[in-house]
Amino acid sequence: MPAFYEQGFGNPKYVQTRPFTALYAQDTWQARPNLTLNYGLRYELDSQYGPLHTPKKNFGPRVSFSWDPFNDHKTVIRAGYGIFYSPIYAQIPGVVAVLGNVNDKRTIANTLVTILGAPTGNPAHPATSSAEIFQTLFLEGLTGNPTQNSIIGCGTPTAGQYACLTPALISQFGLTVANTGPLPPGTVLFAGQNNYKSPMSQQVSLGIEREIGAGFSVSANYVYVHTTHLPVAIDTNLLPGAPVGSGTGANGLPTNGLPFQDWGAPACVATPALCFADPTHTILQNNVYSSLATALYQGGIFELKKRFSNHFMVMANYTYSKALDEATDFNSDYSPFNATCLRCDRSVSDFDQRHKVVIAGVFESPWENSRILGGFQLSPVFNYNSGHPFNLLAGADINGDGHFTNDRPPGAPRNSGLGPNYYDFDMRLSRAFKLGEKASLQFTAEAFNLANHTNYASVNNIVGAAFAPPFKARGITPGTVLGGGTVVSPSTPLGFTAAFPKRQVQLGARFTF
Repeated sequence: MPAFYEQGFGNPKYVQTRPFTALYAQDTWQARPNLTLNYGLRYELDSQYGPLHTPKKNFGPRVSFSWDPFNDHKTVIRAGYGIFYSPIYAQIPGVVAVLGNVNDKRTIANTLVTILGAPTGNPAHPATSSAEIFQTLFLEGLTGNPTQNSIIGCGTPTAGQYACLTPALISQFGLTVANTGPLPPGTVLFAGQNNYKSPMSQQVSLGIEREIGAGFSVSANYVYVHTTHLPVAIDTNLLPGAPVGSGTGANGLPTNGLPFQDWGAPACVATPALCFADPTHTILQNNVYSSLATALYQGGIFELKKRFSNHFMVMANYTYSKALDEATDFNSDYSPFNATCLRCDRSVSDFDQRHKVVIAGVFESPWENSRILGGFQLSPVFNYNSGHPFNLLAGADINGDGHFTNDRPPGAPRNSGLGPNYYDFDMRLSRAFKLGEKASLQFTAEAFNLANHTNYASVNNIVGAAFAPPFKARGITPGTVLGGGTVVSPSTPLGFTAAFPKRQVQLGARFTF
């Protein structure tokens, strides 16, 4: 497993202040008795600090209307369009400030130590593994015990230092790590893209609602959201010239035989400048936070409602939707499998949910004056949704790009696994007792997952580099016996690892006066 070695000779303490300014103007115009228009404009200035760019063109116009086409107050058509911006994650400029190389200064000198060791640039001590560093410092009393200025817990650094590790301590491993001047071997950097932009979404909605009886209505709505400038970490040290290989990955790791671009190929070893922006391998990763990812969501919502009257109300809706994007998170652990082809990671989103059904109601006792049957209220809720996607991971750096957490089996699309469906039935029963003119006492009994259905929450998605098509994998219930007699456990590839809570019941009382 890889490990990060961070040397904090610089001062990691910094104050993060970020003014956020917004102006908004809107107006409503009743163009006709049955047609109302709304329009407005919002401007946002999300001021950034340090090396990150401040976007200054965040104008968000919005317009919508509601229309009663038959002028009978039974049908209404609503539509709207708007541009919306999201503030830039505060962690992005924060990480750039702490782990970046700004004017040849680094608050924290960050070095990646792989299982093969970190390059030291010292022929007498060519590589140092994370295990060697830990074991040596442990014997020297610097790890494992927070009361001894340990690295785990760290205690209190010595006077004049901002961290427990000092240049003198790590020099014994042949490592030279400094916070200023030339970069040390094995450096991992984080930077912000030039002209970084705020995430922006264009949102469109269109719906029609019709009253079909006393208190009953049906509606159909369409929602479209196109988002651009989403953050993603792109390792700009990787060049598109790396050759395409198959069969085995970096360090001879067997794969499923499908082609993939390989920065660990012999051609990259022989001619590093073909594959890496820094052919000296002084920089192992140059993660640039970039506003390059996009997303698209489309959904149709169909709903039936009965307004509360005659002691009950009912609501039922069904949503059919699809969400696509290229990035899960700006964290470099979720960077693209192939950093030179962001579009190759475009697939269904983590939160994609094709089908969702919700049915809920509130039923009151119609015998209001009965001492035995009056005061009761029953509130059932049923939820169903189809499974969320999950990513199939190789569990190793098969393409030799220096990233160990994002590699998939060759040929596997991002998020090609599909999680289990979710079913849930909740119930609430209450009864209220009047105590005079103003006081009342209410007892409640609530049950969650009343049917005690097992809903699995996560799956072991590390399937190995040799995992072969078809890639539309699903989770496997623990205890299932596979071919060859293997009994599925949470450690088995595709075995479920956790479940949502079983049936839960809670009782309560509320006194109002």
